[in-house]
Amino acid sequence: MNEHEFRAFFEIPNSIDTSKPPRLLHRIFKKKHRKLPPTVEAIFQVGGFGVYNTSELTFLLNGTVLQNIDYKEYSVDDYFPGGFRSYMGKEAANIREAFQALQTHLWPDVFEEPDDYFTIDGTQWNLTVRYNGTVVHQHGGSNAYPSNWEEVTTLFGIS
Repeated sequence: MNEHEFRAFFEIPNSIDTSKPPRLLHRIFKKKHRKLPPTVEAIFQVGGFGVYNTSELTFLLNGTVLQNIDYKEYSVDDYFPGGFRSYMGKEAANIREAFQALQTHLWPDVFEEPDDYFTIDGTQWNLTVRYNGTVVHQHGGSNAYPSNWEEVTTLFGIS
């Protein structure tokens, strides 16, 4: 896939153009002066009371998908202990397609709890999508979620 197809796949507007690569790639390539490939990062955080689990998906132009999960709190059903993973081939393609199917670029910026609800002990979340380090779109909510919430938490491996 070339850079134009890559941008189209992730719905990156033409107005977003930067060469600032994400921190994760600097840690992997360990060379600051090397031109790094275009990337799309999706950073998902979910939690409450200031404690958030974070999952980062980094999509590279060559098709590779990198994932880093940082658990700050644990739940009974944790199936992945966190850390870094790299996906290639069909597995990476499945992750890219699952992310595209979420259609996050169509989500509202803020998901709000209905007016007749008042949750004291709730869950906050946010999702930031960046292209080469520049925010493309950002979403969040407090006790309110997109209709495909289960797919979101499954893809990112945290809830």
